[in-house]
Order: sequence, then structure tokens, then C-alpha cells
Amino acid sequence: MISNAWTATKLSEFEQADGETNLFAVPRFASAAANSFFHHLVGALSIFITTVNTAVFADNAAFVANKILQKEIPYPKNFDPYIPLPDNPGPHLRQFNRVQKALTEMIFIRLADNFTTYLLDVVAECVRAKPLALKSTKDQISTDVILDFETMEELREYLIQRKLISFAYLGLDKQLNWLSERLGVADLNERECFPSLIDLVEARNCLVHGRGKIGEKYVQMLAPYGGSAEVGQTVNLSMNDLFIAAKAGEEFVTYLDKMLLEKFNLRAADLFLWP
Repeated sequence: MISNAWTATKLSEFEQADGETNLFAVPRFASAAANSFFHHLVGALSIFITTVNTAVFADNAAFVANKILQKEIPYPKNFDPYIPLPDNPGPHLRQFNRVQKALTEMIFIRLADNFTTYLLDVVAECVRAKPLALKSTKDQISTDVILDFETMEELREYLIQRKLISFAYLGLDKQLNWLSERLGVADLNERECFPSLIDLVEARNCLVHGRGKIGEKYVQMLAPYGGSAEVGQTVNLSMNDLFIAAKAGEEFVTYLDKMLLEKFNLRAADLFLWP
């Protein structure tokens, strides 16, 4: 995965954090699109954390219970049940280790799809708030199509949906260019976390469309940012990669959403992370 000064700083914070440290600073208010993004971000990471905690707790409980039943003394006391006991990889943790690769990939894909869905959703909010953002001399619509609609509102919604479909098929770099040209949000690709977002989206595509094998597009997209992967290598993910992907999404969405809230006067909702 991509490595630079930004990722090094974030990983250092991650490694030094304790159970009381909040590594994610979500905004107090957000657009509907960002609200949904952060909700699903927390949910995706919780899958991994809950699975690990459950496996460790089950193994520790079984280990201590066995010591008590066998009347073996001393047995562990005053320990954290969510931290693996030394030399005690029980059956639940061993099973987790067997499925960890697949689970990590599943969560990584979920993080990537959550991010790209946010971009699509927030663009929809913006163009519905100010439809003139879609104005373009390149769009051509036949008279027959226009006459199919009974009201201007129906025609406007059709045009918005058509533009959203075309936006969804753009690569991340071209999507950000579109945001700059149409919505007036510049320099998004200058954000320090941007290379990690390119990595997130392109690695996701390798996992979904190539069974994890790195393709030519991944190599080309990451080369300008110091990527050193070669075609045919396998995408190997760790908990660190999940954290970097989530952190990059959190920082980027917080920054972009703040600007769009102000620029398009979007309705801000009190951020709600849990159902």
C-alpha cells in the first residue's frame, strides 16, 4: 500500500493510542451524505473490532474456566479479558486468523464503496440545491425526450440523474476535477490524504475485479505517489491498511463536506453515528 509522510504520521498515532484515545474526529454537523458516510464508516470498522474482541474474550473465558474447573492454581487474575493471554491462541482466535484475510478485504471494500457513494450522494445534494451547476453547452437532448416530461421538475430530475450516472463512472481523479469545474471546489487532489484514497479505490477494484491481483491501472495510478507495486502482485491488507483507508476518508469527507455545506447552503444534520 502507499507510504508517505502522511501515512507514517497517522500510523504512529495509531500505534501509540490506547483504549481511551479517539483517533477519529468526525464533525459535529454534516450533510445527509456525510452523515451516512460516517455512520457506515464506524459500522465497517466495528465489524473487525467486534470479531477480534469476541474471539479473544471467548478463548480467555474458556482458558480461565478450565483452570478453575481443574483446580489449577495459580490461574490468571485481574487481567483484561479482551487482551489475549500469553501462549493462549485458543480455537476462536485460531479460527479468526484463518478468516482474517477475507474479513479484512471485505471491510476494505466496504470502506471504498462507502467513500465513493458519499461523493455521488453529496453531488446529488448540491445539484438539487443549485441545478445551474449542471449547465453545460455540451449536453444535447432531443425534443422527443423533453416532451416526454409533463413538468419542469420532472425534466430537471431526469437531467440530474443522467449527470449522476456519468459522474459515477468517472475515476476518482476525474471526479475531483468535475467537483472543481462544476462545483467550484479546487485543490482536492492536493490534500495530504489524497494518495491513500487513490490507493483505496484502486486496491478495491483489484480485489473486486481481479481476485486481489494488481493490474496495470493500479500501477499507473499509484506511480506518481510513490507506489512500487508490480503487475501480478497480490493486494495484502492489514489492520493498518484499514485504519489508513478509514482515516483518509474521514479527513477528506470532513474537509469537502464543510465547503459544500457553506457553498450550496445544504441542510446540515446533527451527526448521528448509531441506529
